[in-house]
Amino acid sequence: MDERLEVSGTAVKIEPHMLAILARKFNVIVNEMNHTLEKVSRSAALNLAKDFSSAVLTSDGDLFCLTQAIPIIVASCSMAAKQMTGLFDDLRPGDCFLNNSPYYGSSHHGDFAYMAPVFYKGEHILTTLSVAHQADIGNSQPTTFMPFAKDLYEEGALDFPCVRVQRDYADVDDVVRMAKIRIRNPEQWYGDYLAAVGAVRIGEKRIIELCDKYGAATIKAFLAEWQDYSRRRMADEIGKLSRRSWEATNAHDPIEGLAPDGIPLKVKLSILPEEGKIQVDLRDNIPCIEAGYNLSEATTRSAVVTGILNNLSSDLPRNDGVYNCIEILVRENAIVGGVKPPYSTSMATVGVAARLINLIQSMFAELGPDKGLAEGATSFSPSVASVCGKDFRYDDRLFVNAVIYGFGGGPALHGHDGWLTYLGPPGGCQVDFISAEIFELKMPILFGCCEVEMDSGGAGEWDGAPGIRCLMRPRGNPALWSYFLDSKVFPPKGLHGGHAGAPSAAWKVDAAGNEVAIPDISSEEIQPTEWIGSLWPGGGGFGDPLDRDPERVRHRVRNGWVSPEKARSVYGVALDLSGEDYRVDQERTAQLRLALRNR
Repeated sequence: MDERLEVSGTAVKIEPHMLAILARKFNVIVNEMNHTLEKVSRSAALNLAKDFSSAVLTSDGDLFCLTQAIPIIVASCSMAAKQMTGLFDDLRPGDCFLNNSPYYGSSHHGDFAYMAPVFYKGEHILTTLSVAHQADIGNSQPTTFMPFAKDLYEEGALDFPCVRVQRDYADVDDVVRMAKIRIRNPEQWYGDYLAAVGAVRIGEKRIIELCDKYGAATIKAFLAEWQDYSRRRMADEIGKLSRRSWEATNAHDPIEGLAPDGIPLKVKLSILPEEGKIQVDLRDNIPCIEAGYNLSEATTRSAVVTGILNNLSSDLPRNDGVYNCIEILVRENAIVGGVKPPYSTSMATVGVAARLINLIQSMFAELGPDKGLAEGATSFSPSVASVCGKDFRYDDRLFVNAVIYGFGGGPALHGHDGWLTYLGPPGGCQVDFISAEIFELKMPILFGCCEVEMDSGGAGEWDGAPGIRCLMRPRGNPALWSYFLDSKVFPPKGLHGGHAGAPSAAWKVDAAGNEVAIPDISSEEIQPTEWIGSLWPGGGGFGDPLDRDPERVRHRVRNGWVSPEKARSVYGVALDLSGEDYRVDQERTAQLRLALRNR
């Protein structure tokens, strides 16, 4: 910390207090970028659910500062940004680039990454980046997720392989026109575009102000020291683990007509404490398939990093100083690792990515009885879907938007119950769960219910979060709901004796009130007289349910999350239900638990 760093021929000393001050100032810059996206954007995925991330990167494209972020895109920021410096040798102030190509470092076509090089006194010193999930991307169907698209041509999405969208702070009209003509709701998209560009410009402005205050030499010295500090922190964390190597498998649910037995995954994990590295070998996986389930290189990296960091200290910096301590071994054109055109990666941020995160985070259970996370819910049931129709409130104007609501199923870990509003491993609690009324204002839909499904969370000493039951219908006109289930056949598994969460489900309620079966993966047209039903799966539990604090069981029974019968038969807890708050019968509970243990 006291060594001098040679920066442009000048020795600059970064004192410990200045390291902390500048780290916090960059966090504030990134938070302001995120705030701009939230407040200025137009689509529900951004201004309601906050399905976006912002970051600051070095001029070489290394991720440097990240705050609130969607896990499945965090490690891919640098891969998208490096394309800018690799493809263009004429960068200058006022440039902005758009990259949504999974073949050029982006996650999948649905995530638009906007990047601006930040210049200070003629030198490219940093890069600002904002990634925003889109409501529509010109796909052949009105959704950003195309599970059965055989290739990128059938997918139909706009592909921007890192293209310049602004020059001298003005739009490149050719590119903007191209996007507007292909996207079903161009005004909404352009509003989101302005929000994302505004976010990177806010970051650019604040960085220049920071350089004015502290000097470019100090900022560059800080960048180098912060990355090195982050690397040392990660090496210390890895050094606390035992050296070992082991393998594990899991699988995505079967997919009718595509993968009748499911999509298998295999990981070999090696802890190398002396080297300060963790190695993840993904080479023993199946080849890529003619469908949208293939992972891009970016989502493979993000999924691996997320699964590992979920088991390490939560205060590790989120940057490439940390991420580069994780070595990932892949082979080209496999289901995980990255594919080349024309293979589709439409589902690369969900599905298989969620299963890969679950697999890696649960593998740490091999390191001890208090290690690892159970599996989290992986489905995108109809309560989290792309919805398209005509809005009767505005002269039947076409709308395409994302409903992101009614999700749960967080995994349990040692000392903590699963987080209720989890969404899934790729979202990892970072997406907002807001009120149904706001969604009903945003688009012509109505919620019939949104409630915790009793007994759906995986039981354990620490419970998995329960699933969520929803009913929704369009108003005025029919609407198309595009969704895809997972965790129905292979629900989220528990860990260290914890139970699995309840499976997912989807159904329709017809005009007569009858429940009608619908496919697990579909785009279903729902009439205004019908309801579409959604059950989000529960998260896996951690530890033996018979070791759970009886008072925690009582609390969940009182709140309607656990039934009295499950309390008796699974947790071995006897309750006196006569009072308003219920009461644990300690003597009967001890007898029940002894009988269940001896069974």
